[in-house]
Amino acid sequence: MDDASIVIAAAADLHCTEQLRERITRAFANVQEEADLILLGGDLTTQGEPDQALVLADACRGLSVPVVAVLGNHDHHAGRCAEINGTLEDAGIVMLDRSHTILELQGLDVGIVGCKGFVGGFPGAEITDFGEHLLRRVYHETGDRPENTTELEPYDMVWVARAAGLLTLRLAAAPDVARRLLAR
Repeated sequence: MDDASIVIAAAADLHCTEQLRERITRAFANVQEEADLILLGGDLTTQGEPDQALVLADACRGLSVPVVAVLGNHDHHAGRCAEINGTLEDAGIVMLDRSHTILELQGLDVGIVGCKGFVGGFPGAEITDFGEHLLRRVYHETGDRPENTTELEPYDMVWVARAAGLLTLRLAAAPDVARRLLAR
């Protein structure tokens, strides 16, 4: 494992639209030549419309590297998340929503956890579970953790991804570190 390395391309806020199709397609074609894994941290679309997700789906369809993504607040805007997820999954993109996946890359097992994190803030600046009922509901909606992450314990690396306007990635080299990150 000492000699193993993984190149990860990570991005967020793609805000795909038909007008950006050529640029998005070119970017993904180029990045597959250099990366072992692509992580996308939300705001994949501009206004949460499935035709906007199709731009990303077409760019990722047939890539030689795995693509794993979570939705962001822009993707939720039109209330069509199931259609967006279906469009992206049909193109081979692994969509995570308070869930995880485990990939084998370069001889390493890499666990990826997708969490919802928009609206609730960022680590160290989150809303709290205190005060008005509506705000407390927002806290619980955006603060819920993925289930069944104990399956990740025996793996070499765990990446924790949150959609929060920008992509936050944390590498945990040991399972106890990963559990502490997920508890935040």
